[in-house]
Amino acid sequence: MQLSVQIGMKKAVLSGICIMAIDSNRMVKGAVINEFGVKAFDFIYNERKHKVRLIDIMPMLDKWYIRHILRRDLRKIIPQLITHGSCEYTDLKYGIDYIFKPLEQEHNAISE
Repeated sequence: MQLSVQIGMKKAVLSGICIMAIDSNRMVKGAVINEFGVKAFDFIYNERKHKVRLIDIMPMLDKWYIRHILRRDLRKIIPQLITHGSCEYTDLKYGIDYIFKPLEQEHNAISE
C-alpha cells in the first residue's frame, strides 16, 4: 500500500509518502519517507497485540516524548488504513494533524 502522508505539528510539517505491507503473520511493516527521500521512521504494527514499534527514527524526531506520541497515534491510524485505505486523524491534546491518502498511480502510455 502506497500513501501520501502529511503530519502537521504546531511548528513544522512532515510530508512525503508512506509505504506499508502486511505479512502472513498479520504484522504491518512500513516506512515514512519525506519529499526529499529521507526516511523519517520505520514502524511495525502487530495487529494481534495492537502495538506499534518505531525503528530508525530520524534524529529530529528521536525524542522520547515524540516517539510516545507517534506510537499512540499510529495505533489508532494504522487499523483505519488497513480497513479503509485512507485516514485523517487529529491528536487534539498535542495539536497534530495526520492525513494519509492513497497515492495516485500514474500510468505512462506510449502511443505509436
